[in-house]
Amino acid sequence: MKSLLFKFFVVVAIAFFTSCAADNCNMVFFGGSTIFNDEIAAVNEAITTFNDDMTTENCEAYRTSVRAFLDKRKEFRECVTDEDLPAYDAEISGLEELLDDLEC
Repeated sequence: MKSLLFKFFVVVAIAFFTSCAADNCNMVFFGGSTIFNDEIAAVNEAITTFNDDMTTENCEAYRTSVRAFLDKRKEFRECVTDEDLPAYDAEISGLEELLDDLEC
């Protein structure tokens, strides 16, 4: 479980440092990934709940929250600079792998 938590926090850290190219995207990402605060809070709450009580229901809630975060991140791919695109794509792949590896 600790490695699962570590993986998620590494992915979130990458999210905070992903930059944007387009003007409207810069407004969205100004100051970090604040646009994702609700999704990050939901994932943090779900992982804490699942870590405390590893039931199928809590696992599914965690999976759902990570999926919502992933879907939201994918919406902003066009905002990522060419330079940051490999890291961004690696983040998305990491989240998808996390979901694939999560057995509820």
